Amino acid sequence: MACAFLRPSPLSDLPMEDAREDPTVFTAPSLPKDPRLLATVTNTYLGTRVYQDTLHVSGLYNGAAGGTHRAILPNPLNTRMEAPAETGEQLTENFALDTNTGSFLHTLEGPSFRASQRIYAHRMLPHVLAFSVSIERLAAGSWPITVLLQSAFSPKSPDLDLHLGPDFQGVRYLYGHTLTPEQPGGPQQEVHMLWTPVPPALTLGKDEEARTWDFLTVVGSSQAEAQACLAEALQLQAQGTLYIAHAQAWAQFWAGCGLDVAGPLALRQVLRGSLYYLLSALPQPGTPGYICHGLSPGGLSNGSQEECYWGHIFWDQDLWMFPNILMFHPEAARAILEYRIRTLGGALENARNLGYQVRGSGHCPIGPPPQGQHKVRTRQKPLGPQLGYTVEHPPPLFSVLPQGIPPKAGVWDVISCPYPNPHSPPPLPQGAKFAWESAGSGLEVCPEDIYGAQEIHINGAVVLAFQLYYYTTQDLHLFQEAGGWDVVSAVAEFWCSRVEWSPREEEYHMRGVMPPDEYHSGINNSVYTNVLVQNSLRFAAALAQDLGLPVPDQWLVVADKIKVPFDPERNFHPEFDGYELGEWPCCLAKTSQNLAT
Repeated sequence: MACAFLRPSPLSDLPMEDAREDPTVFTAPSLPKDPRLLATVTNTYLGTRVYQDTLHVSGLYNGAAGGTHRAILPNPLNTRMEAPAETGEQLTENFALDTNTGSFLHTLEGPSFRASQRIYAHRMLPHVLAFSVSIERLAAGSWPITVLLQSAFSPKSPDLDLHLGPDFQGVRYLYGHTLTPEQPGGPQQEVHMLWTPVPPALTLGKDEEARTWDFLTVVGSSQAEAQACLAEALQLQAQGTLYIAHAQAWAQFWAGCGLDVAGPLALRQVLRGSLYYLLSALPQPGTPGYICHGLSPGGLSNGSQEECYWGHIFWDQDLWMFPNILMFHPEAARAILEYRIRTLGGALENARNLGYQVRGSGHCPIGPPPQGQHKVRTRQKPLGPQLGYTVEHPPPLFSVLPQGIPPKAGVWDVISCPYPNPHSPPPLPQGAKFAWESAGSGLEVCPEDIYGAQEIHINGAVVLAFQLYYYTTQDLHLFQEAGGWDVVSAVAEFWCSRVEWSPREEEYHMRGVMPPDEYHSGINNSVYTNVLVQNSLRFAAALAQDLGLPVPDQWLVVADKIKVPFDPERNFHPEFDGYELGEWPCCLAKTSQNLAT
């Protein structure tokens, strides 16, 4: 989290009087040795960790499919202030993350001067990162005061083809594009960066009492965009209001929302830090043209290759982050849903890649198999190769099964389709399966196939976010005009494609899934997943009525008839079929059961 560079004492070790201390500013006399614990500096478009060489841009990914990750842009803010060894003064050093102003402050103070370096991602200008260095004379005198600036900046990246361009208005210019698109034939994303060159030292003149120097980094997707954003920043800098505008925006934001409790300081810090970490990635309310590229659990400051899920978007966004954002910032909550709408095409392709097809529109009626001889459509599962079937030699699309000879359970999915004749075309693929890990396109980019194929409960989390938004805001426009209905209905169609009718139990089953408990895969009837299926389908039906649209019969039939495991003797919901109480890891199993309730 943003304040993770501090490790508060256990709550039990803190006296209650600590509750009077300020939980909004996190301070430490030194930096952690583990760079992962350094403070983050982030806005909606740019993110970095202080004193690190990596800068990330929202939506900028490099690498194909499961190898896609946030592209590394070299970071001009990787500059640390130091005092010359010959100062001869005993200096006090302090580091602070101030969530009130969204800035990180490093201070050196002695008897005769105070020097400070402030690093921030501008709240009003999301394409701008800045740091300032201030030197203030504390004792009477007329000698120069110098501080050193140690910069490790290098205009290179493992993910970008970068080139130095001509200077522009006294700043440096770097431009290029990603090396490998997410999908074959996709675009190589452009990036353009302008930054103020950093000198090795700064000096307060002998006749000066105080002075501040500003250093800018501006990033855009085109040269014109970067130059326009630089012009805005330079105008504020000339007026002496660059940092003031940023701090005022944060003050205005906090005036409209916040969270605090009466309790130990560590608890209050966790709440404030978590909220700051989440909200710093969102725009100022009323910001026009904001486009959300998704919220990754590691935040925009993380996500390089093999780091923090590589910057991918998970269910964390929809299930865990979204409800909080909806309460504090409904405008940004809508933008998060728009990310899912924009990536619906990828979700539709994910479903097609998994082989699921719609059962509706007169092709495959929902319900138990008809009597007598009928034709079935089969879909290969992992057990296929054991039966002699491969991708090159798949099972036949249609087979004839006499009444009373069911297919082998758990080997092939069976969808009963009474086609007029064996030569009738199969139904077109339909329904959407949102990626377990997504980036720009919405296609699955999880490095391991099993999670993308089996953790289908992400679909339910996505629809739940749309449902919460609708109930909270009553914003019909999102669903009527902006694509929200397309998402909700496509997920409903996927669920109806994915379930299987069990003649023995006379219920629909959801087989071969992975619940939130990732220690179990290929299980049947995850209680959490199936409850989400019910919720998705019932919300889709209710929303259709509100929109004046017809409700497909199969949606409510599946919702009413899907199996939700329950043990009446022990009065509990097993995590999945065959689960036994106390089965390891019981804590994760309990989590799945709690989520279902």
